[in-house]
Amino acid sequence: MNSRVAFATSLLFLFVAPFAASGGTRAACLIVAILAIAASGAWREALESRPPRGVLIAIAAWFVLAPLSLAWTIDTHHTLEELRGETFYGLLALLVFFALATESQRWRAWCLAIFAGTLGAFLAKELQQGAGLALWRHSPDGGPGAFSTHLVLAAPLFVVLVWDSPWGFRRGAMFLALAVVALVAAAWNTREPWTTPNRIVWPALAVVFLVSIAAARSARGVADVRLPRLRGVVIAAGTAIAIAFGASIAAKNERFYRDDPSPIASVDQDLRPRLWALGIERWKDAPVLGHGFGRGILANAFLPETPRGVQHPPVRHAHNTFLNIALQLGWVGLVAFGAVLVTLVHYYASLLSRADVAVLGVIGLSLVAGFVVKNLTDDFLHRHNAQVFWALNGMLLGFSARARAR
Repeated sequence: MNSRVAFATSLLFLFVAPFAASGGTRAACLIVAILAIAASGAWREALESRPPRGVLIAIAAWFVLAPLSLAWTIDTHHTLEELRGETFYGLLALLVFFALATESQRWRAWCLAIFAGTLGAFLAKELQQGAGLALWRHSPDGGPGAFSTHLVLAAPLFVVLVWDSPWGFRRGAMFLALAVVALVAAAWNTREPWTTPNRIVWPALAVVFLVSIAAARSARGVADVRLPRLRGVVIAAGTAIAIAFGASIAAKNERFYRDDPSPIASVDQDLRPRLWALGIERWKDAPVLGHGFGRGILANAFLPETPRGVQHPPVRHAHNTFLNIALQLGWVGLVAFGAVLVTLVHYYASLLSRADVAVLGVIGLSLVAGFVVKNLTDDFLHRHNAQVFWALNGMLLGFSARARAR
């Protein structure tokens, strides 16, 4: 009974994750799930099938370093709030999905929950904007940056549509093509009425599909997924993404840089280079340990950079995940998070040589690659996107560790 409760709440967590107002529901789901796991004794099996030591050490170091920054943070209240919202719930997401990753049926159910939640958030946003119904105070999908990041997190799972059981649904290339069309449409509509489509989502999605096809070519058992058809879908998707990328740049230039709508003007007048330069200067103030955990730990330094005269949200951080980590936790934090990414990539790459879990390696590699690219121009290792990122890695680590143990 406890195991079923934990699994049901994990499904609900994944479904509501892309919705902006789901913070309380997500937290409740994770807490109920971890308590149910503890009561059911499932944690004992999880301890017996653990991933490689290097991955464990890197992840543990990352989650331990953040609370240690309370010793040197410049804003104790902010760090405490972010430790609760980021470190605590991110760690819970990782542990819950790692512990529950026991049966391939759960994997497919989790994939369906992510797909359904993503589609639901997209339709909710379109309904609110199209019908003019104020069902949510803010955009139900969390806004352009947040939802486009969620799309990048969901995109690696598309490979399961054509992969064989037990991990995949074994659909045809046409089904995958329709899913990609829906993904591109959702990415194009990641905007508010006063903004233009998100731009970095296109390179991130392109990297996801390119890494997926490259990893699939190296994976054992790849003949079962009809690679030639998959390659054709990826090429078509890449073409659509390239066109959408160019169109999104043109739309932004037309709206905001009418005097000079060239791509060069878009780069010259972009806010991010100024934020990065400011972030690097503030990093020099505390290069080793940083200023304390919390994405907005130096919000007062970045707020004056907020554009005036337009509906621009307040600028509170450096808009680059790695630079933000350096500002919060210095070189030590940057090395710790880099170790997490490197060990995950190494581990997922090792799975490609095993036919029984090769698809998990393909998904893991494209997940890390897409998330890194998406966060080069902003920082969405934050709230629901961070929780989904850790949850997905928990699934992949859990299922593959159990397969290796068997």
